[in-house]
Amino acid sequence: MRLLFVVLFSSQMIVAQELNLGGNIGLGRIESYNVGLSGVQLEYIPKLDKVSISLNTEVSVLFLGEDLLMSSPLYLKMVFGRKCRVSPYLGMFVRSNGYYGPTFGGMVDIQLKSRMLLSFKVDRNIDIYKASVPSHIGGSTEYNTFASTWFSIGLRRNLLKKNRSQGMQPTI
Repeated sequence: MRLLFVVLFSSQMIVAQELNLGGNIGLGRIESYNVGLSGVQLEYIPKLDKVSISLNTEVSVLFLGEDLLMSSPLYLKMVFGRKCRVSPYLGMFVRSNGYYGPTFGGMVDIQLKSRMLLSFKVDRNIDIYKASVPSHIGGSTEYNTFASTWFSIGLRRNLLKKNRSQGMQPTI
């Protein structure tokens, strides 16, 4: 099974036009707390023409006072442009405290070098979580929600380099 996963992932990397890996830092607000974040992003773009759809994921650490919280979204992003990209996106996230929900927002990427991107990102997350209500007879559970907004800046590098005769090739 592991070999099958490696073969499939490797073959997708070779035919992918872009496989971007990078990091980001940012700020957000959860309920009444100001929160810092730092994360690692991975973006897979199978084709980049005038408009492409990319699959993105990241792992972020949220610094909530003295507590740390992990957050991992998975989202689809529509990419418009080449040197300056404007990208709305929609997806889902899950946090280490059991909260989960939809995420949506936008990203602007500016190409710095042939394989380096500077990105600016705005997220809106809707956190959904269970809360116990002991005041009900026998107790009960209800679902609550709240929204959080995030601003971040990051750098990403394309792991595939362009070879004119062979298309994109892995640099690793």
